[in-house]
Amino acid sequence: GGGISYLWGPSIDLSCLNCPDPVAKPYKTTTYTVTVTDEYGCTAEDTVKVYVHQLPFADAGNDITLCSGHDTILNGNGGVSYSWEPSTGLSCNNCKNPVASPVSRQTYTLTVVDSNKCKGTDSLTILTEEQFKVYAGNNAEICRGEKVTLGTQGSAAYSWQPSEGLSCTDCPRPESSPDSTTFYMVIASMGICPADTDYVKVVVNQLPEVDAGEEAGKRIIDSFP
Repeated sequence: GGGISYLWGPSIDLSCLNCPDPVAKPYKTTTYTVTVTDEYGCTAEDTVKVYVHQLPFADAGNDITLCSGHDTILNGNGGVSYSWEPSTGLSCNNCKNPVASPVSRQTYTLTVVDSNKCKGTDSLTILTEEQFKVYAGNNAEICRGEKVTLGTQGSAAYSWQPSEGLSCTDCPRPESSPDSTTFYMVIASMGICPADTDYVKVVVNQLPEVDAGEEAGKRIIDSFP
């Protein structure tokens, strides 16, 4: 105000130079000078300083891979107040460290506000993995000396116990040929999820005792005095 024409400087980050009310959007603290001319051609100057606070460095943390059904604590940093969006699967959305338990892939955006009321944002993505379900197979009944195949196919890390009568203990489908009835346990894990356990029973029927009798020739010889 104060004249009929205006000239602002420096020109950087101003919406206009010859208007009375330019919009300033500097990226660092800047002092602006306005030269005002009145209707008589007289000029005068005035200055205004715009202080610029740097944006806070918001940190939502690194991306996370989570087993489906489990939870994790998010670690926000960089401000004095915090806001997480969306609120889906979060224990709170206006706290620094909410507990997150999404049911599927989810990206969360963190907005922090510092003591100067400046805002900064960051985001992270939580990926979810389904827990591998292991299957030991159906209970089986065999005769001693026969074999039965246990388990099912799957790309996981396997451990069968006990090892007696098994063709392998770290494969998905071992052949079982125990000498007596045996309960087998298989533990399998894949990715970051906890291992899963299943059981199977192999009933072993012992072979019958076969008696064909004495040799015929021996009976004839033994019949003579």
